[in-house]
Amino acid sequence: MVRHICRIYSLALLITMLSGAALAAETNAGQTDAKEIGAVTTKKENIRGEKKNKDDIICEVRYVMPKLNLTVNTGKTTAGQRETINFRDKLGIENSNVPELKLTWGKFDFDYIHVRQTGDIHLADSFVYQGVEFTDANLHSVLELDYIAVNWKQKIWEKNRVELYGGAGLRMYYMYTSVAATANPGINIKSSDVLFRVAPTLNLSVHAYLDEQKRLMFFSDFAGMTMGHYGYLYDYEAGVSYNAYRNFSIAGGYRVIDMNADLSVNDDDRPMYRLRGPYFSIAYHF
Repeated sequence: MVRHICRIYSLALLITMLSGAALAAETNAGQTDAKEIGAVTTKKENIRGEKKNKDDIICEVRYVMPKLNLTVNTGKTTAGQRETINFRDKLGIENSNVPELKLTWGKFDFDYIHVRQTGDIHLADSFVYQGVEFTDANLHSVLELDYIAVNWKQKIWEKNRVELYGGAGLRMYYMYTSVAATANPGINIKSSDVLFRVAPTLNLSVHAYLDEQKRLMFFSDFAGMTMGHYGYLYDYEAGVSYNAYRNFSIAGGYRVIDMNADLSVNDDDRPMYRLRGPYFSIAYHF
């Protein structure tokens, strides 16, 4: 009797041990499969991440506080030298804050800014603009700029958390200026001018991440080209951006656009403008 009980107990113990071994094997197999699935998922996520970084679409809206200066020839010559005026200082043009739109798709970006600033003063003395003389009159002046930038960039160097980009681009700008005056009731005088130019640029950018998570970044972007007798154009900005929440980022910086356009090489007719000022922006990364 005791012998039968021992045999039954031994058989039950063997069954329990075999069941435990089978369960452990299934658990290990499940863990292995989970690891493999996790590895495949991680690999897919990495591939998706690389693809997203490669074809990243960013929509950025900026609030710009610019000061737009324009120096032009009056059309009048004194002692063999052409006279010039500073549009802003002479005509009392006031600053106005404006929006700016920037779209980035992979290695390309598109930037558009529109500035319209006006001034109203009474001019006691006289000055000449575009061959028209204004004397002792109430003046209304307009200074307007449409500026479009198209850029392509390529990473050319990287070390630690610093990246260097090189590239090329195009700058298109449309400048409109006008001065209107009423010297006497019923007598109106107006003079205006339009300047449109397209200029190629060479670009250089530096991005330096200030933390290991690459959320805080300092950036410095330069684009420019000198064209000999036809003038030059430089576009520079620097600032800091921060990836605040998921697909959103914010930035603040300062930008300077400096242009000298030669309208006539023989007459040395060169309007010069400079747009400069700080900006703040918010961007969404698709």
